[in-house]
Amino acid sequence: MAASKKLPSKFFHIVKARSTAFFALNVLLINLFLPPHKVTSAVPATLQIGWWTGAGVADLSRIDVQGAAGETLQAAYYIDDPSTYLAKLQQANIKVFLEVNRDAAASGDTEALTTYINAYKNYPAIAGWMIYDEPEQSTVPASRLVDDYKAIKAADPNHPVAAVFGMRSCTYIAQRIDRKYFDAADIIMFDTYPVMDQPEFDTTVDGKRSFSDYRYIVNDCLVYAGSLGKPFVIVAQGFQWGSPGPGGGSNRNPTYAEERYFTFMPFIRDVAGLLYWVDYHADASLTATVNQVMSEASAVASVLLHGTYNDPEVSVDSGDIGYKYGVDGAHTYLIAENDSRSSLTVTFTLPVSVQSISVMYDNYDVSTQSYLSRSIPAVSDPSGRSTFTDMFAPYQVHIYELAAPPTMFANSRLS
Repeated sequence: MAASKKLPSKFFHIVKARSTAFFALNVLLINLFLPPHKVTSAVPATLQIGWWTGAGVADLSRIDVQGAAGETLQAAYYIDDPSTYLAKLQQANIKVFLEVNRDAAASGDTEALTTYINAYKNYPAIAGWMIYDEPEQSTVPASRLVDDYKAIKAADPNHPVAAVFGMRSCTYIAQRIDRKYFDAADIIMFDTYPVMDQPEFDTTVDGKRSFSDYRYIVNDCLVYAGSLGKPFVIVAQGFQWGSPGPGGGSNRNPTYAEERYFTFMPFIRDVAGLLYWVDYHADASLTATVNQVMSEASAVASVLLHGTYNDPEVSVDSGDIGYKYGVDGAHTYLIAENDSRSSLTVTFTLPVSVQSISVMYDNYDVSTQSYLSRSIPAVSDPSGRSTFTDMFAPYQVHIYELAAPPTMFANSRLS
């Protein structure tokens, strides 16, 4: 059986414009309730990152390429017999949230669900089960999915159950549709695909999709899922919408800079994982872009996992900069992102004195697949703490190594 296709609503549903007042109030509350925090022992041992896919997609060689880029996690659509796919994932040391039969879940056929779970639950590549994709946009009542969830957990108490949502935000679904949908999952996922035919980092001409929606949804769902005591996984755009776009022109792929923000910003804020939707709809150029950015995140995975979001021991003179500060072995890192459409020049003050600052994976050249070496001088303030100043383009991410810059990053290529 071929991999299940995404419901048409995934591509073509019309997103109504948000109430400006409701949106602004939620943004304010979300930002107020995202304080600096330490990562706890609940953090996974590896960075949970990878592609959404179809278990029945024939070209399994893509898994080797994705694994080489640092992929550790997938989500996959239902297939009657995923054993070949699961064996390939095990070989690549990648795990998957495998979708159960959507028709069985929708009809409440728990016998079919548990038969499938029992057949594949002992495969080492299973990370968990995907109970439903965007149930809030279906006619399936939350109560039915809760019953499905209970049946799945009874058959397999050792793996978590995930559900993915996609309408506006987690808070919106809870307040305006049915909060009980969230009772049907151990892990909350949410997808958002804001890039169509608008300029980079911009809003579509009809006002229905804005690049800034991504940050809003990440923050909203982190707060809401956190209030339930459940991990949150963001599903980012890894495809090009079908044309024409809202402006009448051709839709485009997300750019390298957009994918970089899609990737680093959520991990800086301590999401449990990130998936790119979807590998079999991504062209060669976008596939290479996503894999490149994934490899960058994987290279600093320890800091993204164990660093401190907006660590109070570090200060920056702009409220538009979010960051994570942490140590990996003998080196200390600061990973920072610009959360605005403005170009900024900002100054960081560090808790210790450092000799120099090396900017890792900087100025990536797509044509040569190489980075340029860049270092920033550190200046001591009267207290002996080091400060440094750098420029951020809109939504730009910088990765700073707070030590002597290693030559390995000069004009280097990630493999």
